[in-house]
Amino acid sequence: MKWAVLVVGVVFFLAAGVGAMDWALLGFPDGHLTAFERETQGLRGAAIVANLGLGLLACAWAAGWAAGWAAGWIPPATQPATFGVLILGALILAAGLLIVVVPGALLPHCPRLSSCVLIYKVITGHPPDHGVGG
Repeated sequence: MKWAVLVVGVVFFLAAGVGAMDWALLGFPDGHLTAFERETQGLRGAAIVANLGLGLLACAWAAGWAAGWAAGWIPPATQPATFGVLILGALILAAGLLIVVVPGALLPHCPRLSSCVLIYKVITGHPPDHGVGG
């Protein structure tokens, strides 16, 4: 089980790295941030921090659990708690995908879909722009 938790930790570190690369490319190449990029900057940062935190937590838990179990400090009854970390991690990763990836994939098609325009207006208070900025 410790290997599964360790793999989950590495996946979170990779997700944080991809998010950081995405963050670094905001406004590329001319430095202009679109409305979508400005509105999701905070959410992207939160997703990066959450992924880093969960990656650290999972790796530390895997290392500590292995050492503690080998030394006899951790009773076998604590084994189901690891599933809680896996479930929490999966939920946060899914939330990050829903907050950053799904809107980014749908936004180019949004002006053609009336339901998408309505949802975007409700959330942001204005309709989406056509992608040229300004």
